[in-house]
Amino acid sequence: MNKYGIDSTSKEQRTKEATYRQFVDGKVFLKINNILELYPVSKSTWWAGVASGRFPPSVKLGPRTTVWRAEDINVLLNNPSKGWSNTHQAVY
Repeated sequence: MNKYGIDSTSKEQRTKEATYRQFVDGKVFLKINNILELYPVSKSTWWAGVASGRFPPSVKLGPRTTVWRAEDINVLLNNPSKGWSNTHQAVY
């Protein structure tokens, strides 16, 4: 603990979790950098895959915030050889 009574380890963990996930209306979203840690491709490859339908579609939360549904990324990670198809899209 530091002099302010804050445990730096738990603060770092909370910060990491906050940047890893964004909760909107109870749904979990992931940012591109976090996805690329789980699915190691370049950003340009990822965006090309999104455009071609190989990877899940993005969700715009604002003019400069693009995220992906965690459920959709889990489907992709569980079936990497099949890639993504529109039949996997989660219904909201």
